[in-house]
Amino acid sequence: MKSDPELLKTIEAMELIDAWIPKMLSQIEPDLAERFNNALLNIVVHRLVNEEGNDTAATILFRLAETVATGEVYSAEAPVELTRLDG
Repeated sequence: MKSDPELLKTIEAMELIDAWIPKMLSQIEPDLAERFNNALLNIVVHRLVNEEGNDTAATILFRLAETVATGEVYSAEAPVELTRLDG
């Protein structure tokens, strides 16, 4: 799985973003930092719908909800597969 080029690019992007966020949050006002996660999620959902379309975005968001609900734990080194439904 680690040789999958798409997975490797996803891991690289996640690690880059993960490194940027704490630095950025430390440089902005606390009341803005408190709203960062919600703002980021809103931006991501809008980009996702615009770039992937409604059906694919719905699949990704369903898989994300399913993963959160089951308590599965993923990291930048092992991201969850969000573009395909289980089963």
